[in-house]
Amino acid sequence: MKPAIGIWVVASLLVVPAAWSQEGQKPQGHKPGEKDRADQLRKMSPDEIRKRAEQFLFTTMQGTDEEAKIYTLAGLAEIKYPNALPILQQGLADSTPRVRRIAVRAIGDLGNPAGLPLVEKALGDGDVSVRRAAIDSVIDLADQRSVQPLIQKALSDSDPSIRRATITSLREKGKPGAAPLIAPALKDADPDVQTDAIKALAALGDKSAIPSLKEIAKTSTNRKVRLNAAFALGQLGEPFDPAEVKTAMKDDNDRTSALAAAYAAGTKDEQAAGLIKAALHASDEKTRSEAVHALKASNDPGAAGLLIEALKDPNREIRITAAEGLGSYKGNSVVTQALEQALRDENGKVRESAALSLGEIRDPAAVNALKNSLTDSEADVRFAAAHALGLLGDDSAIEALKGLLDDSSMGVRASAARSLARMHLDKKMIGHLLKRFEETDGKERAGLAVAVLANVDKQQ
Repeated sequence: MKPAIGIWVVASLLVVPAAWSQEGQKPQGHKPGEKDRADQLRKMSPDEIRKRAEQFLFTTMQGTDEEAKIYTLAGLAEIKYPNALPILQQGLADSTPRVRRIAVRAIGDLGNPAGLPLVEKALGDGDVSVRRAAIDSVIDLADQRSVQPLIQKALSDSDPSIRRATITSLREKGKPGAAPLIAPALKDADPDVQTDAIKALAALGDKSAIPSLKEIAKTSTNRKVRLNAAFALGQLGEPFDPAEVKTAMKDDNDRTSALAAAYAAGTKDEQAAGLIKAALHASDEKTRSEAVHALKASNDPGAAGLLIEALKDPNREIRITAAEGLGSYKGNSVVTQALEQALRDENGKVRESAALSLGEIRDPAAVNALKNSLTDSEADVRFAAAHALGLLGDDSAIEALKGLLDDSSMGVRASAARSLARMHLDKKMIGHLLKRFEETDGKERAGLAVAVLANVDKQQ
C-alpha cells in the first residue's frame, strides 16, 4: 500500500545545515548569517522561488537519494505542475528500475501529451515493471488512433505480465474501442491472461462477448477461468443455468470453496450470498481468507456489508484485506463509519489499511477521525493518515499536518509535506515551509518543494 515530494537550494544564496536523515535526529541549529539568508529567500518573487525550487528538484533527480527522487516524481505529477516534464524526464534515465517506473507513471499522470514519445520509448525498457508502467501511461496520453498499434504490440508481448497489465489498464481506464482490442485475449494460452480478459470485457459491459464466455464457462479445463466466465455472464445480465454454475464451481475435492461462491455471486444465483456468508464464518482460516480476497476483487456493491463483517475477524490478515477492499466503496456512509472504527483496531497494519482506504473513498466525514490518527503510536499509521488527509484535500487539516513536520519519523514528515501540497496554503504557511527548508533534507525537502510550488503564487 499504498500508491511523496521536495524544496530548493542555491549554494550561492543559502548555506544548508547538516541534514538529519535518521529517525528522531534533530537539526543542529543555524550558522551565522543563515537567518538573513532565509529572510532574503522569503522576500524573493514567486518567479525566483519557483526557479530555485525547480533547480533543486532537477538536481535531486541527478543525485543518489532514491527516496527523494520518488517524492519529486510523484509530487510533481500529483499537483500537475506545468513545468514538470523536464524534471520527470531525468527519472527515465535513472539506473534504478523503481525510479524509472515511477517516472513513467508520473509522466502519464501529468497528462501532458508532449510526454507521449518519452513513455513510448519506455515500452522497450529492459525491466518488465517499467514496461508495464509505460503501458498505463501510453493509454493515458495517446489518442484512439495512435494507441491502437501500441496496444496490439503490448498484447502480443512474450511476457504474460505485460499482456495482463495491458488488459487491466484498458479495463480500468475504459478507453473507447477497448473491448475489440481485448477480445482476442479470451483465447490466450495463459489462463491468467484469459481470466483478466474475461473480467475486463464484463467490466466494460461488452455483450458481444457472451457467446464466447458461455463456451468458456462450459468447456475450459481451468477452474478459475470457468468461475470468472460464469461471474462475467452474471454481470452482463445473461441467464445461466444454475446446474452449469455448479459445474463451473466444482473443484477436484468436491468442495464449494469461498472463491467459487464469491464469483458465482456474479450470476445472481440465489444460493451465492448464503455460501459466501458461510465461508466468512468457517472455522478454517484459509476458507475465510479466500472469501475475503474474492470479495475484495469483485468490487460488487453487495459485498460491502460482508467486508465490514470481516473487519471483526480474529485473524489480522483477514481484517487487513477487508479494510483494503472497502477502499473501493465511495459514497457509502456505513463503510466510512466501519473504517473509522477500524482506525482503533489493536493491530497497527489494520489501522494503516483503514486510513489508506478512507483516503481512497474521499469522504469528508472522515477528516476528524484521520486527524486523530495523526497521533497514533505507530509511524506507519501516522504516515497513512497524513496521506489520506492529503487525498481528501480538506484545508481544516492544515494545522494538524503542519504539526507533523516535527514528527520523529522522516517518512511521516515527508507524508505531511506531500499532503500540504494538495491544500490551499496562505502566505504565513508558505513562509513556514520556506523556513523548514533550512532544517530538512532528502524526501522531506522534496515534499516541501512541491508544496511550495503548488502554492507559490500566494507568496506575495
